[in-house]
Amino acid sequence: MKKISACILIVWMILQGREGYAQQNSFAALLKDEFAVAANSDAPLIEGSGKAAETKWDRDYRNVKPPFRNVEVAKTYYTVNTAEGAVLTVGSGTSIRIPQNGFVDKNGKRIEGNVQVDYREFRDQADILVSGIPMKYTANGETGIFESAGMFELNASANGEEVFLAPGKLVSMDFASVDARPSFNLYAYDDAGANWKELGSAGAVRKERPMKDYRSKYSRAQRLYSSLLVNSRVSYDSTRFASRFSSTEHFYTHTVRGDKKKQRVWVGNKVYSRKLVRLSAIRKTKEGDVLFSVRSYARLHPEMNAFYNMEWVAEGYTQTQQLRKEFSGKTGFSDIRIVKNGDGFIMELKSYAGIYSLKVHPVQKTSKGVVTMKDNGRTRYKIYSSMLSIRERKFNKRLEDGALDYNEIVANDPGQRRYLAWVQSKHAMNRKETAMNFDAWLAAYEEAIAAERKEVLEEEASADGIIRSLQLDGFGIFNCDQVFRLKDPILVKANYQGKDAQRFAANRTYLVDDKINAVLTYTPNEDGTPVSFSPYSNNRLMAVNDDGTVVIYTPEQFRQDNFRDKSSHTFKMTEPDTKVSSVADVRKLLGL
Repeated sequence: MKKISACILIVWMILQGREGYAQQNSFAALLKDEFAVAANSDAPLIEGSGKAAETKWDRDYRNVKPPFRNVEVAKTYYTVNTAEGAVLTVGSGTSIRIPQNGFVDKNGKRIEGNVQVDYREFRDQADILVSGIPMKYTANGETGIFESAGMFELNASANGEEVFLAPGKLVSMDFASVDARPSFNLYAYDDAGANWKELGSAGAVRKERPMKDYRSKYSRAQRLYSSLLVNSRVSYDSTRFASRFSSTEHFYTHTVRGDKKKQRVWVGNKVYSRKLVRLSAIRKTKEGDVLFSVRSYARLHPEMNAFYNMEWVAEGYTQTQQLRKEFSGKTGFSDIRIVKNGDGFIMELKSYAGIYSLKVHPVQKTSKGVVTMKDNGRTRYKIYSSMLSIRERKFNKRLEDGALDYNEIVANDPGQRRYLAWVQSKHAMNRKETAMNFDAWLAAYEEAIAAERKEVLEEEASADGIIRSLQLDGFGIFNCDQVFRLKDPILVKANYQGKDAQRFAANRTYLVDDKINAVLTYTPNEDGTPVSFSPYSNNRLMAVNDDGTVVIYTPEQFRQDNFRDKSSHTFKMTEPDTKVSSVADVRKLLGL
């Protein structure tokens, strides 16, 4: 009995020892993890599960092409318990709030247990360049350059498989931005389309220190212009009556929308027509003159009533067939003007293709036939001119009052959009601005932008304390951006010369402009797009070939070289001693 009791006691002690040993090792491992976090100042603080991730998963992008192998902005991986959610705190100052029970798999099934969340930020030009993420944005057929206030990538996975936010769940962020201006929007990268999707404003901005109102550099009209330039594609047409007749962008007095050949105007009784003016009753007299009448709608061209019961002789025509071919048949005109020309007149007829001129003189129908008018139509012409002037004054008054219908312009051309935004901003201009023409006002606006940018650089040399409040309904790459346009850009077809004056076969070329937090990427082997840069900036060019060799073109070389816009240019590049093996190396080469 004693022997049995002794055996039981020994077994019990062995089991206790094993359990105690396991507990001690678990505690030691926990201490080791805690000391590792404390020793690394860049390590995240996780409110939620601190358990290490077991299986790493990384999203692949088809159209994100990093220039260097094994050089990238490092990701931080977190393990989050789905039932608890988490608050992830990043060294930059960003905090990410992961919702409870917030994940589903590709089939919509709720994820239980732990998920892996990975996160990284791209804060300056070196980060952007190394990432290979495109910084071009195309909308309405126009491509612009993104200026970034901070970009980041956020993804989630479980057991090596991608997971998604559950319907109705949002990730909330306090994102540490690098620019405090309120003009940025939030975009999500669409890898399939190699473009960006605008999500709206890049969040409310707050700072730990008082935030300066940079808009004070702008006048009221300049602020309005900036907003219209970005947001407005439809504008009220300010073209006055007289100018509309000579403009091919107007049909009758209406602004052309869509195909010019398919424009119609309401002529009454629910009827729309494109033939508002026609030549009719074309015939030849015994004397050999070619006569015709003008048919028009009285409500559209009331001034033509001054020539009631009159016909016109087409000077220079001897055959009716020739006049019919050029001015009649299926041809219809949208507008008409009669202009005095010596003892006769010139009839100007407008179609979608332009204005056609016809020398004429009037004759009058009588019971005895067609006779030449005693004063050659001068009295009728005075009445016509007076009625046309009245119509012009009424039209321009309604134009100024904003009361015209069919008067909207859809502006797709950048130059047209700038001009229309300027016109729409006129009512907000001060006395000094009102006296300026478009070019002078635009130059003053550019000066205001430069002043704002200078102040931003001076005041925001450190990005500490600039926080943007964001909410995301999905994962991927996100960017706080505004579209930037280079000032008076020079475009050159680039050739690159490397070491020993040998041709350098660049796979990717990157232009860094010191005035914007952006990288302009060119792919000479793919599309041959010319390199563009602003002559007013400190520019630095980096070219990379297939094996990762880097050559540089410095700001000093840009200043000393002679460039001809829209021509070929050979960049004599310098191969640096530094080999790129980290983001820090790229930052050094860019002079950041």
